[in-house]
Amino acid sequence: MIRRFTIPDKDALNTQQIKVINKIIDGPRGKVPSPIYKWLVKPELADRAQLLGESIRYESSLRPELIEIIILLVARYWDSKYEWEFHKEIALDLGIPKSIIKSIKESQVPEFRSNQEECIYAFTKSILEKKIIEDDLYESAKNYFGEEGLVDMTALVGYYSFISMTINVFEIPVLEKKYSRLESD
Repeated sequence: MIRRFTIPDKDALNTQQIKVINKIIDGPRGKVPSPIYKWLVKPELADRAQLLGESIRYESSLRPELIEIIILLVARYWDSKYEWEFHKEIALDLGIPKSIIKSIKESQVPEFRSNQEECIYAFTKSILEKKIIEDDLYESAKNYFGEEGLVDMTALVGYYSFISMTINVFEIPVLEKKYSRLESD
């Protein structure tokens, strides 16, 4: 089996790559998630993709626990172990019950705590499995979250699908290598 993923040695990084890494470290993440290291092969893509991720995760109109339910559903759909393990811990820290997380992992419909959680679940599952949102679900989601929320939900599903595909294609293991800020030559 060929090795598809390695974290680049910091001495081998070029100026553009170092700028992207430092921007991420200085941002809300505080560290570079492993999939972004693969994107660094194309530094401009890495920068734009990480900025999109930063926007939809940290500047969303949705509450953090709703964001994590979406991310867990996407990770489960794509069988993305890295994404699942990383965001399962965040979900637990945000107070999402283990029973909901377990149900998502087992591809069962969870017993949610609110109609908003149920709507997020139905919306995400519909995008992933049917590739469409029926009118009644669209109206329900719009009533709960507004137009901005609809855009945020759709962007989250798309972005985390991109991450999950990156993880699966390049066989990215569950690990984190923590770089501190890097200086370019």
